[in-house]
Amino acid sequence: VEALCTEEEFGCDKTPQCVHSEQKCDFMVDCSDSSDESYCGSCTFEGSLCGLWNSPDDHFDWTRYRGQTPSVNTGPGTDHTYGNSTGHYMYIEVTGQALGDMAVLNTPVFRKSSRDCSFEFWYHMRGTAIGQLELNMTSTFNGTNTTQLLMLDKA
Repeated sequence: VEALCTEEEFGCDKTPQCVHSEQKCDFMVDCSDSSDESYCGSCTFEGSLCGLWNSPDDHFDWTRYRGQTPSVNTGPGTDHTYGNSTGHYMYIEVTGQALGDMAVLNTPVFRKSSRDCSFEFWYHMRGTAIGQLELNMTSTFNGTNTTQLLMLDKA
């Protein structure tokens, strides 16, 4: 079930509801399926996309997958969670994409739950046309937005 939510809203997983993004992971259930309080910590992609969604404004999409990717000599044969081919991960298929095409995967708003809050992820970049991986993070403090960028090139 999918609701048409704005960029400032979170779409509940199993009910056609939208709640303001500030209500995601605020320790109060706002979606009737409780999905606004799910995936507030770690995510392995084993059961779902963990509240992530593909941007409607990019050129192609991320895919939840497991095992070897369809393109030869590209993605991993295993995931980070289980270390075998049964675990899931997110990947993009760049075969057939043009130089400069982007695949954007959005996250809900993450609230800092402790002084030592961190965002960690594992990545694998393999293939002749993989390009760059960018991580953009916007934080708001006292009404001021600050964007930080991490750019990773294929090694």
